[in-house]
Amino acid sequence: MKYEVCVRDSSTGYVSVEADSVEDAKEKAETEYENGNVYWKNSDLDIVSVRAEQERTDAHESR
Repeated sequence: MKYEVCVRDSSTGYVSVEADSVEDAKEKAETEYENGNVYWKNSDLDIVSVRAEQERTDAHESR
């Protein structure tokens, strides 16, 4: 039987940036995140829900 499992991942990462202000640092950190340059230190995984998937029938059955 197949199950659909909903998971939530909460991660904590770090990146260093040179910036002129807090807002500038946030913008640069977001850019670094988008470029995959964040060092991920911790990650917590929560199982949110589990439900059985219904069997799918062939959509091309004759009528």
